[in-house]
Amino acid sequence: MMSGTADLFARWRIAQEILEALRGNPPVPPLGAREEEMAVFREAFLAEALRRGVPLEEAKAAAQMAGGLGALEAFLQPEVEEVMLRGGSARVLFRDGRRADYPRLLPEEAVEALAARVADATGRALTGTRRFVTTDLRRPGLGPIRLSAVLRPQAATPAVNLRIFPEEPLPFERVAEDFGIPEADRARLLSALERPRALLIAGPFAAGKTTLLNALLLEATVRGMMPAVVEGFREVRLPEDRALLVEEPDPARMDAAIADAVLRMRADLIAVGEITTPEEARRFMWAALVGRPALATLHGATAEQALALLRGLLRRAGEPLESIEEMLRAGLGGVALLAYDPRAHRRRWVGFFEMDGGSG
Repeated sequence: MMSGTADLFARWRIAQEILEALRGNPPVPPLGAREEEMAVFREAFLAEALRRGVPLEEAKAAAQMAGGLGALEAFLQPEVEEVMLRGGSARVLFRDGRRADYPRLLPEEAVEALAARVADATGRALTGTRRFVTTDLRRPGLGPIRLSAVLRPQAATPAVNLRIFPEEPLPFERVAEDFGIPEADRARLLSALERPRALLIAGPFAAGKTTLLNALLLEATVRGMMPAVVEGFREVRLPEDRALLVEEPDPARMDAAIADAVLRMRADLIAVGEITTPEEARRFMWAALVGRPALATLHGATAEQALALLRGLLRRAGEPLESIEEMLRAGLGGVALLAYDPRAHRRRWVGFFEMDGGSG
């Protein structure tokens, strides 16, 4: 068991007792609060805990649980990639491929309280039909953190997911080695940085699509190119003096953000973190058709699934069938496909698929 995960039940009970005694004075700071606000809460919490005879180290741990991410505080470490809380149990995925399960780690109400704090951080209440929320955090020494939460009745039990993105991007050769990409396909991927066509990086959830995209874009900066990256949530990490990094959380404005990055900012290549909307799909293909290399990630366990999803999004964007096929023939260079084995938490390369159906 990871250090800090023992006796979470007891720690949660201590935290609840102290919070009840404080009666909201001072209030529990929201997620992402300034350190000054956290310090005021922590000082009051520790004073009450010590008055009740709680040992100092236990009191500090309980204060961190009450004012931070609850049980997830124990997993905020660089080697952790994702934590999934389901009811009172946890599954932890590590960057080196290990997986650890912690059954009955803490009471369900602790997960419920954490889900409510995630909702508070978004400014949205988990009530009525709105039972699923996502927010982003930053912590010193870690990359970007994404938190998602869902409560009953949408889910049978309260659930929280935490994903920690790498603080620094991995170089292309390291990623290619980890994924088992053959030399011929490495050359195909790198050539996509120079070709005025689109490259789709496809795969199921957790297959490493963004990791590969980030590695390719990092290689582009090494080669002297200045890419523009447009994302709804900042996942790609590049030197800020050698890339244009645009974060646009509003899906309705994503189309304009991509167009501005290409036309106004003179990007050498354009990358869309993840295509999820019809507007993103249409503007992504447009970027390739106006003479810029374009890279993006898209879900799909096969190249056929990814292309079917892209076609469907383009149809929803109002493009006629004949136009869609013409866009794909003229603008899409290929699909780089990754796979993921959830039981072994292992990612691997599948192949590079050309538009004519061939693969490397």
